[in-house]
Amino acid sequence: WQRRRLSLYLEQFQGARPGGVRAPEPRHAWSPDGRSLARSRKDRDRYVISVWDIHGYNEPRNVTDNPRGDDAAPSWSPDGRRIAYMSTYRVEADGDSDDGLEIDLGRTDIHVVNLEDLTVEPLTNSRDFDGFPAWAPPFVPPLVQSRNVR
Repeated sequence: WQRRRLSLYLEQFQGARPGGVRAPEPRHAWSPDGRSLARSRKDRDRYVISVWDIHGYNEPRNVTDNPRGDDAAPSWSPDGRRIAYMSTYRVEADGDSDDGLEIDLGRTDIHVVNLEDLTVEPLTNSRDFDGFPAWAPPFVPPLVQSRNVR
């Protein structure tokens, strides 16, 4: 089995420069106005959510920075001002951060980032998996896939 790389290429329309956005997996979401693309991308040793100008005039802007894990599965709010996403946390095996030994416990929560000031609001806080947010109609919180049944 050989892993394939997927790429998203944008064609030139109405003066936009054509360009490619390399993505190892389909982890992107179009903004409601169709002008931007949010995607999870590797930045140093972890994944962050970045917003890309599809016309290629501006550099991608990181909108998340989770020092304890990875951010993925972006989902734009209907008004285009926020992005919901899932964060996976890694913790040290013995609590000693100097030994470099990390374990992924699979803890995943949903957060929402305000794109104006980059403030982050946690939506879930569980010991299990909460992921793949999807927005409902305006003024309704996003839907979340969860293993937590209450």
